[in-house]
Amino acid sequence: MEPPTLIQSFKTTNKPIRSIAFNNKQTQLCIGSDETSVLCWNLTPPIRSLKFIGHTAAVTSTCFGQSVLVTGSADQTVRVWTPNVRGDSIFKKAHSKPIRSVDISRDQRHILTASDDKSIKLFDIDLNFKCNFNGHMNWVRCAKFSADQRLVASVADDNTLRMFDVRTQNQIMCIGQDQGLTTQLRKLQFSEDGTFVAVCGLQDVQLWDVRSSQLLQHYSCTSGQVNDVCFGGGDKYMIAGTDQGLKILDVKRGRSLYTIKGHEGPVTSVAYSPDGSVIASGGQDGRVLLFEVNDME
Repeated sequence: MEPPTLIQSFKTTNKPIRSIAFNNKQTQLCIGSDETSVLCWNLTPPIRSLKFIGHTAAVTSTCFGQSVLVTGSADQTVRVWTPNVRGDSIFKKAHSKPIRSVDISRDQRHILTASDDKSIKLFDIDLNFKCNFNGHMNWVRCAKFSADQRLVASVADDNTLRMFDVRTQNQIMCIGQDQGLTTQLRKLQFSEDGTFVAVCGLQDVQLWDVRSSQLLQHYSCTSGQVNDVCFGGGDKYMIAGTDQGLKILDVKRGRSLYTIKGHEGPVTSVAYSPDGSVIASGGQDGRVLLFEVNDME
């Protein structure tokens, strides 16, 4: 078993990176940062970047659908872009405070937003409002669809992990510190099969069972904050971005494999390519690093 190999480094900005995302074909990597523009790097030759202008504050969250790019910003708007040279977009002022998170359903019919105004909202792809998911008592840091689009999971500064039924909008699960949930929650990610949800917070990553609401695994990662987490390799691995570096976690064996120190400062965002061959990390140093995934069986 060998650690991932650094294959590329982009200096994208002089400001911290907030979010990175691969498109489904793995030909583009989108970058949101404390800059107001959205960068989209073409990963196939000739490599060049596209800059999309529209937001007026930090771009806090990015995600790709099959044919569109969705971004959320501290300017309280969500935008849906066509990720080509023209970079056309539609937008909506979705919240009364900064947006922390955006996600798009797998069928590309719905968009999810989460905000400092304590709300989670559902829109259709044309940004027509559909419904709210209510319950959080403080800033909502992240909200995600499950792969089957039936559930929404969220974490917030009220130190809870909540689950909602998309069809009824009812809250069906709430996990807090009494059940062992970590504090200072930042991000979450569903496993591909929808049976687990990973959350990251102060010093650790946790894996929770969606059906039983039980804590399954706990990884102590760092002496500081864990800023982002994602699944990869068919849910066999998790990648965590921490204040101390990039962590590779083995879900099958329940252990930490590697710590990679490539950034100057905290790793603020991580992404796993759709085919599982590349890991991307974004840092407070404004750089994006690409790592080739070697045999990790």
